[in-house]
Amino acid sequence: MLVFLTRRIVAGLVLIVVVSAVTFSLVYSDGERIARLILGPNADQAAVVQRAQELGLNEPLLVQFFVWFGNLLHGDLGRSFSNHRPVIETLVNRVPVTLALVGLTLLVTLIFAVIIGLLSAYKGGWVDSGLRTFRVFGFATPHFLLA
Repeated sequence: MLVFLTRRIVAGLVLIVVVSAVTFSLVYSDGERIARLILGPNADQAAVVQRAQELGLNEPLLVQFFVWFGNLLHGDLGRSFSNHRPVIETLVNRVPVTLALVGLTLLVTLIFAVIIGLLSAYKGGWVDSGLRTFRVFGFATPHFLLA
């Protein structure tokens, strides 16, 4: 069991690093595009090149990734391109609302699950058959259609 858990944890960590690397390389593949996004569409080319240099966007992508990942491990998520504020600050501001939505969703789901479970307890009735049919369609339907 310990070997299984260790393998799963290592596989999860490898997956996190791979997904982070792919996402990072897709976003940071063109440093001048990011600098133009930060400065705005009317910025002249010299300012864009200078800003890209200041941000280290002219470094090789692998170097940029390891700098970013090192900062990530220290809790520095960088600055937002859209509002120029620290990303961690934006996340902290959004967490209470997100937790409220998750909590409310779980509460409503739990209430419905208990009611459906109680109704399904009466085996062989029309309610049980209807709910079973509904469950089969629910499981057979792809998740992206239910979202």
